[in-house]
Amino acid sequence: MLPTVATSKARKYIVNILRQLIEERRASQAKEHDMLACLMRVDDDKHKLSDEEIIDLIITLLYSGYETVSTTSMMAVKYLHDHPQVLHELRNTTL
Repeated sequence: MLPTVATSKARKYIVNILRQLIEERRASQAKEHDMLACLMRVDDDKHKLSDEEIIDLIITLLYSGYETVSTTSMMAVKYLHDHPQVLHELRNTTL
């Protein structure tokens, strides 16, 4: 699916909701046991996910339930494009 004005607006809307949820979660003292809590958990700085990475992962999961193979593949390619060091590591481990 090619991006359109409608999909662009929808993505911005979803991203804004997710940013707000992340901010509220960080401000809260409550201990949650859900996917967002797992993604936000910081065991060490080396594996800490940025807000953008958390948002991308959640959107990927949302879309993957809709168009499983094509969307997940597209997001994987986007992630590897945005993180060339991961692509390099992946190539070294699988080849």
